[in-house]
Amino acid sequence: MCRVLVRGMQALGLRLPGDGTRSEAQAARVPLADKPALVAAAVQQGGLVCLAQLGQGLHGLAFEPTHQALATAGSARGLFERWARLERYIHTRHRTLLLACEQGPAGGQALLRHVSRSGAPPLAAEDLVVLGVLAALLQALGLQQVQAWAGGVMVLPQADAAGLQAAAAVVHTRQASVTSRNSRNSHTSDWRL
Repeated sequence: MCRVLVRGMQALGLRLPGDGTRSEAQAARVPLADKPALVAAAVQQGGLVCLAQLGQGLHGLAFEPTHQALATAGSARGLFERWARLERYIHTRHRTLLLACEQGPAGGQALLRHVSRSGAPPLAAEDLVVLGVLAALLQALGLQQVQAWAGGVMVLPQADAAGLQAAAAVVHTRQASVTSRNSRNSHTSDWRL
């Protein structure tokens, strides 16, 4: 996830924390402890609206084994099931629950919920980053016109800055969704994809 964030920040022209530079070799080994600093630096420079866009950094990692394992799922539902399995192995605090997934010839939609296994719920910034990565993975599946919504506010492809600020203020309401048209699948989440 940290490597995706680094690539996404670089693609958006955002400075990385620290001295602001990282070689390709350094970007390949980003400690998980750096994730909060990366997210904070992105928010400071680009606001909440840039967080879901950071997920586009995933496309620069297309030959990585994890990317290939997820992006070869064959369907949106399969992708979300693989993501959930990956979270069980590597993510200590948060999970993404698939609440609904509809697929049809003209597109689809999925409803997801980002939850905490224990303690405080995920922060709005964490929600947006994960939502952006999932949207990028849907694109990697070949879905087109992917849209993502959080709390009823559009996040991708064009984020609603004022709406995101208001939605972020609502601590326990997490609605996100992802949809795609003219493609095999689409997704919605306590976010909508």
